[in-house]
Amino acid sequence: MLLTGTQRCSFADWAARLAFFAVQLLIVAIALHRFAGLATPVALNIAALAFAIAALGMLMAFVSFVRIWREGMGGLTQAVFAMLLGIGLLAWPAAVLPAYYALPEINDITTDVTTPPEFVRLAARPKMANPATYGGSDIAELQTEAYPDIRPIKVLRPAVEAFEITRNVMEKRGLRIITAVAPAGDERAGVIEAVDKTMVLGFDDDLIVRVTTLEEGSRIDVRSASRFGSHDFGRNAIRVRELLKQLNARLDTGSGSTALLSPTTSAFVAHSAEITEDEAATVLPPSRTSPPLGSRQRGSRTPELPVRATAPIDKSRPAARAKPTPRPAEQARPKPQPRPTPAAAAPKKTRVVRAPEVRRPAPAPKATPAAPQPAAAPPPSSFQPGLGGHAQSRNR
Repeated sequence: MLLTGTQRCSFADWAARLAFFAVQLLIVAIALHRFAGLATPVALNIAALAFAIAALGMLMAFVSFVRIWREGMGGLTQAVFAMLLGIGLLAWPAAVLPAYYALPEINDITTDVTTPPEFVRLAARPKMANPATYGGSDIAELQTEAYPDIRPIKVLRPAVEAFEITRNVMEKRGLRIITAVAPAGDERAGVIEAVDKTMVLGFDDDLIVRVTTLEEGSRIDVRSASRFGSHDFGRNAIRVRELLKQLNARLDTGSGSTALLSPTTSAFVAHSAEITEDEAATVLPPSRTSPPLGSRQRGSRTPELPVRATAPIDKSRPAARAKPTPRPAEQARPKPQPRPTPAAAAPKKTRVVRAPEVRRPAPAPKATPAAPQPAAAPPPSSFQPGLGGHAQSRNR
């Protein structure tokens, strides 16, 4: 039964206060950890407390909704405000739940699971932090199953050159380099230790790169490990992949002739940035043979012409008039055959049917009035008066 009244629900007021306090507490914890050097365990505990307070505020907001509906009390605005703040605050940890269940629970990723690079300067970690030593075969098996594409890269470059390129790439990524020891032949491998800070929370993750001298070229191994937490939510794997991708791009576009092994494959990919004079004198074959003119159809693309590479210009010699270089004999192309035209067919005899001529009747002459004719004289009668019957008998 609904009751009208002006009494406010105390649960709604307290729910709004708790939700707002939880948001402020989380912001202060992140700011102190990111900029003021607050210890990571303390910041994690404060964040967990903020999430718990937000959940409590949502519970009190739900009770407020029930009382407001049943008893008609005030405080609906405060209850809605507390519920929205709680949902927004708890949505952050809820967003990482899929990664938590989909990815293995590891916090150390390396390209060499057999003999991973060992931290030297970054081995001394604060209390309650993860150990700096590698976890062993258990972690290696989980990593191989979840991240099979993370492998070392091999380059046909001297170890010193590969070391300098790697160091330059790490500096451009904004990593804080702690130590960098250049390689010394087969006696010592080059090692670079650095620290990467996450963008929002400011967690410090340790990174080490090892450059080893091989018989032909050098090998680069990368290892990324989290200081705190048993689950990295895939962050270390993402960091290693991005670094290997940048190293591949930098080593592949360098000067000279190199061969690069991609981390996702196990074969060398040859790369050459310059061409020799012999290669410049060759003529590349055309990619397509020109079709005869008679067989070309409407809408067909123009065939590509052969490309001729040019040799580099030697600026040390005095300028001289260039002589035309004889071109190699091109392949004889078949003469275009004219398109056969169909034989001219004999014209067919057609019968011309003429329409009958329609003759118009001649106009009738105009009738002229006839002249009056004199009356015909009566025939002579055989009876003459005075003669009597004698004449008639004579005539008979």
